[in-house]
Amino acid sequence: MVKRRRKQLTKRGSKKRNIKKRNIKKRNIKKPIGLIYYKMNHCKYCKQFESELWSDLKIYCNKKGIKTHVIVREFNPELIPKRIITFPSLVKYDKNYKIIIFNKKRTLNNLKRFLN
Repeated sequence: MVKRRRKQLTKRGSKKRNIKKRNIKKRNIKKPIGLIYYKMNHCKYCKQFESELWSDLKIYCNKKGIKTHVIVREFNPELIPKRIITFPSLVKYDKNYKIIIFNKKRTLNNLKRFLN
């Protein structure tokens, strides 16, 4: 009888542990904490992006609590990673500083999906 009782207790406890693990996994979803915009001063595509989308994207990021940073190639060339080849480039990073480069067509809806 004692063995049966122990088995029942461990089975019940394991269910509770599994539920707690599931809740923890749901909380640890990797949400972006920052968006970096790499640009060049005399780039016509950068100027076009800034006039059309950057202000709306910045407002969206402020509402969602995502930090935004702008890095100009001419002023800070040492801050640009080797993976960035084209300009303008948008990069999101999470709390572990894992970076993901945006490669799709630059529309507001695509950028919002990229940030979610």
